[in-house]
Order: sequence, then structure tokens, then C-alpha cells
Amino acid sequence: MSKRAVFLDRDGTLIVDHGYIHEPSQVALLPGAIEALSKLKKWGFELIIISNQSGIGRGFFTKKEVDNVNQHLHSLLIAHGITLTGIYYCPHSPDAGCICRKPKPGLLLQALYEHRIDAKQSYFVGDKWTDIQAAIGAGVQPVLLSRNHDISMSTVPILTVASLLEWTKLIDQGDM
Repeated sequence: MSKRAVFLDRDGTLIVDHGYIHEPSQVALLPGAIEALSKLKKWGFELIIISNQSGIGRGFFTKKEVDNVNQHLHSLLIAHGITLTGIYYCPHSPDAGCICRKPKPGLLLQALYEHRIDAKQSYFVGDKWTDIQAAIGAGVQPVLLSRNHDISMSTVPILTVASLLEWTKLIDQGDM
């Protein structure tokens, strides 16, 4: 049986986006995140974070600081019985031309390969259009957290929901 996953953007999807988060004290889980992640784990999904962290490439903070933030986030989740399968992030600035920065699907493809995840049975939940583009590029089903995005140019159907918790409620009700 193939593994399936929910890939998650970090800032604005799981935690409050304060802009260039680089200290563990800045981590604040969004309302409903714990309940939603608990349901996804119960349903057998691997949970993997995929994030752009351009503050490293811009010189705003170090890789070590991002690692500390991610470790703190994971510790908060573990305290609620939720484990992450992986945390992947792009440290490059937007002009670096790398293959790992969303909207390119590099990190998603790497995680799919390393964890033997079936892309067709998996989802990427994010709050930015770049998350959706990365999902489409990797063959993963996109879920957009609504922030007044214009999805009219999309070539694939895009599910738009208010929050991660709302999405899990749709799944629970059989609307997915």
C-alpha cells in the first residue's frame, strides 16, 4: 500500500505569519491546527512541512535559527501526540534561481521520493498561490486557504477553504 501525505506550508497555514519568523518565541499555532492535524494523523496521512525561508538567503537570520523554530514547532505538536514525517525548507532568496523554492516543486518532489509517498493520494495545503503552483507541479492535490486569491487562471480545480480545520471537516463529512 502506498503512503499518502498532507504537505503543509508553515507560516500562515500552521502558524501565525509574523513575517520572517526566526525565534521559537514567535511560534503561535493557528486556531484549529492541532485538531486538524490530529484528524489527518488518525486518517493515516504523513504530515510534512514544505516552506520557503528566504530570510536565510537575505541574511536576516541563520539556518540554525530556522532549525530552532522548526524544532520548537515540532515539540509543540509532539506534546499533542502529533509527529511530523519531515520538515523541508528552501533557504534561498527569491532571485537565487534554485529548484527548491516554491512555486517550483523541488522540495515536494524530494519529499515524495524520500518517503515513498503517492502524489495522487496526497495534498498540499497552503495560503499562497506559490504553494498551489508547487502542488500542481508535483502532481499533488492543491488546497488553498482563502486569502482573496484569484484562481480564475488555474488549469486545474482548486479547492479553497478558510482554514486547515475547515478542510478536515469537509473530509469528515464526506464532501471530499
